[in-house]
Amino acid sequence: MERDVVVAADFSAGTTRIKQALARTGERWTFGLDPAGLRTYLAARGLELIADLSAAEYRARCLGMPGSGFEFYHVASARVVGLC
Repeated sequence: MERDVVVAADFSAGTTRIKQALARTGERWTFGLDPAGLRTYLAARGLELIADLSAAEYRARCLGMPGSGFEFYHVASARVVGLC
């Protein structure tokens, strides 16, 4: 999930509703990443980024269609440096 969604109070109307629903259950989003810094974040942990797919990209690849939903989700894959 993109970091801005987690830290911004009003990223979008949809995220505001989700955050309110989560708060009612005692849960909240606590972690998100800046997509531009993902490679560096992973490298600092001994991982190498293989792919970072946006919501539209992973829906097209995995579902075979655009689908609908929030665009701030990503699917990333990485490997341990030195193993592959």
